[in-house]
Amino acid sequence: MDASATSPSTRRTKRFAVAAAALTVLAVGGSVAYASIPDSTTGVITGCYITAGANQGKLRVIDAQAGATCLGTETQLTWNQKGLNFTGAWNVATPYKVNDLVTKGGTTYIALLANTAVTPPNAANWAILAQKGAVGPAGANGATGATGATGATGATGAQGPAGPAGPKGSNVSAVGAALASASNYVMATPSFVAAANATCQVTSTIQLSFSPAVAYGATSLYFRNAVSRNGSSADDGVYGFYATSTGNTGDQPTMTRSSVVSIGAGQTIQFGAFIGNAGYAGSVSVQTSYVCS
Repeated sequence: MDASATSPSTRRTKRFAVAAAALTVLAVGGSVAYASIPDSTTGVITGCYITAGANQGKLRVIDAQAGATCLGTETQLTWNQKGLNFTGAWNVATPYKVNDLVTKGGTTYIALLANTAVTPPNAANWAILAQKGAVGPAGANGATGATGATGATGATGAQGPAGPAGPKGSNVSAVGAALASASNYVMATPSFVAAANATCQVTSTIQLSFSPAVAYGATSLYFRNAVSRNGSSADDGVYGFYATSTGNTGDQPTMTRSSVVSIGAGQTIQFGAFIGNAGYAGSVSVQTSYVCS
């Protein structure tokens, strides 16, 4: 039979059979040819862009991992099927693949090779994708906040131990005490028991009063500060002010003097004045104060 006489239906059947055979061949070959597309290690697809000839502008895919290369009339193109894969902070136990991204110390790295336990930075395995920036300048101080509310009053603390006894105040006694003899001790302060050995600054002021019934000549009197220790009186041994009468009667000008007197622990103490050379009728007022330490 003449081929030209073959029916269109018969011709279509033959072409389908040829195409099916071709597909079978490609399928058989494909189990090997496309096993490494994309690259099993990097995930990269390699293509060849035809730049000359009847098929110019077309693109074909090759198996670069198996050694295939582009022709001289083609330009090689590559692209990553998976893209970049961010995995978070670098971890020594994580196996990394090419194009995995990790962060470490503020810098982002991209894996150049598959690796495990290779700490970035490492030029062979990691490249810097984004470098950590420099520390910026300190910001301005913020505004002062509002004053907080006053806190609750705390509990009252325990009472502290009693402090040492304070100095005695001034004491006045023996007002109008008669000067009945030449030596007169006039104690002005209340008695107290000394807690310890001490030195006391004693200050006394006296005022003499001469009786008008007695004619006084030119007579000198003196006084000293005095102390009574357990009932035994003594003066400080130092002359003080003098009072002179030339016949005047009544109250005389006051006289004041201070001296240092020592006392002993456990002694019963009084302070006052000693009036000397007073062998006639008259009286005296004594005011005494002291500070002991």
